[in-house]
Amino acid sequence: MALYDLGATYSTGASNLPSSSIKAGASSNVRIYEIAVNNNAAIACSFGFGRPANDGSVVQTGTTSFQPESIADPAAGVKFATTWSTAPTSPSVFLRRGAWPATLYYGFIWTFPRGMILFTNKDVCMWNIVTATAAMQVSIVVNE
Repeated sequence: MALYDLGATYSTGASNLPSSSIKAGASSNVRIYEIAVNNNAAIACSFGFGRPANDGSVVQTGTTSFQPESIADPAAGVKFATTWSTAPTSPSVFLRRGAWPATLYYGFIWTFPRGMILFTNKDVCMWNIVTATAAMQVSIVVNE
């Protein structure tokens, strides 16, 4: 297994909608170790992180590949997306929640010390609980 990283800046969209998703590839499980999120605009936000109700059925479009920490490692199968042809639906229970005030660059870090396991072809998503459209930055560390 190898470590992979991803850093992205994107807009969250409207309230009560998914803002991003992570999907494991078809050939290997993924362990998520860290998700760091910060506000790239002075807008108050409330987010949740969890398995969507339609876990495994999300179809990502416009994906971004995670990058290996070692150039000797193979390309990652795990993908990150902010657009979908079949979008994630709201998790019934959030694994993590976070919020920030209308303060530029305010943020938080969710850690999973043993790695949150994401099985092949399964999904997790960031859910925009309550906010106007906001710009955010995210950094994610996974093991695949």
